[in-house]
Amino acid sequence: MTYLRFARALLCPSLVMGLVAVAACGGSSATIGTSGERIDSGPGMPNSDASTATDGGVSPDASVASDSSFPDGAMTVDAGVVVNELPAPDCHDLVQHADLVGHVANPSAPPAQVAITTIAPGTYILTKATDYDGNSVIDTTSSRTTVAFTPTHQYYLSETNGVATPQVFTLEWRITSNRLIRKIICAQSPSAVGGMVDYRIDAAPNGFIIYVPSPPGGMGGSRTQAFRYTRLP
Repeated sequence: MTYLRFARALLCPSLVMGLVAVAACGGSSATIGTSGERIDSGPGMPNSDASTATDGGVSPDASVASDSSFPDGAMTVDAGVVVNELPAPDCHDLVQHADLVGHVANPSAPPAQVAITTIAPGTYILTKATDYDGNSVIDTTSSRTTVAFTPTHQYYLSETNGVATPQVFTLEWRITSNRLIRKIICAQSPSAVGGMVDYRIDAAPNGFIIYVPSPPGGMGGSRTQAFRYTRLP
């Protein structure tokens, strides 16, 4: 789940010399909107507690009913990387760079927190999805996800294997006390706009890891999924 205000932090197309240009505006348990969009989460997963943002739930922000207050435009993600904002439902033109990633199970609890204070602007791809606290995976689907970050916005593009329509979001983001807190400012479903997403985030070599809880009583039980993102050169 994510918070952004300008072009999404996930790379949106057109690719330029290995870098991405985006035009304006997997998996765990948070569902956004009536059509089931998810951020940092695969399809078919149980819903998070939407009443509590700190447990990975999505809470609506009444002050942001649409993204109309955020003008379309081109945002610089990194040197040579530009993301163009587009109107919903496209949101941005980030290009997909990731390969399909399947989930792996780990019976151990998630590791200790590794402090992080910011995410360097750039393009990142999902390189590993780990389902902790169990011997079987929570999500059997594979997906490929690319995201692009500017100092204030994230662009998100995720494609699930076998699903024709990708998931796209533009969000505003910040990190507070090792939590990645995001506000959705553009989404395929109007009902998702204004939703807030709040997950644990850890530093990792050349990237970061987002931890998404699977709520008690859901198909994953009381478990945690970890999504490892690695920065593209």
